[in-house]
Amino acid sequence: MRQLVLLFGLILLLHPAARAQHAFSTETLEKFQPTMGHYALRDGRQGEGEITFEPAVTPRVTIRLSDGKKVKFRPDEVVSFTLGECLFMPTNELAEHPTEANAARYHGYFVQVLDTGHLVLVRQYKPLSKAGASSTALLIRHSTDGHWTEIPMPFRGAPSSQSFRETLAPFLAGRDDLLEDLHDSKLTYRLVPAYVEAYNSGHELRVEEE
Repeated sequence: MRQLVLLFGLILLLHPAARAQHAFSTETLEKFQPTMGHYALRDGRQGEGEITFEPAVTPRVTIRLSDGKKVKFRPDEVVSFTLGECLFMPTNELAEHPTEANAARYHGYFVQVLDTGHLVLVRQYKPLSKAGASSTALLIRHSTDGHWTEIPMPFRGAPSSQSFRETLAPFLAGRDDLLEDLHDSKLTYRLVPAYVEAYNSGHELRVEEE
């Protein structure tokens, strides 16, 4: 277990995907093409192999291991895997002490790690429901707390909403500049990763021009 904890910390420190991308699309669920990537399993195996992840279809990931076999793994069997510059981890690896209310709703999924520090921000991928819908969600928590909070997406593409502001404000406490943007609706849902990066780094906000 200690080796897994050390490996987890090393992954977050060294992998570039543990820093936030500045903005992302909220309209569609990405279709990740099979590609070579790194993986680390809870049984201690790790390496590089072809990885297939179809979040709209299943919460499992398929990895071609060193012996050439393709094996599907559940989130509780994996420490992490990468696809390009994207780092994925199961929610149970990112929150050591989930509350009972959070455990059933937010565990058992792979999430893309967008930023880590005082705040942990991830993007959860939810498979197709019975109604044929798939979706993503931004989850945030303090690094010392295992309770995930889902950041509500403003209705019909609006830049902000009362529930969005009320949910995010406690996490940005102590950064008056970021809070001002939040209340002025300059902090939109799609820019949350950039603002969390600014909060974690202690630096001024930097948003890349599109």
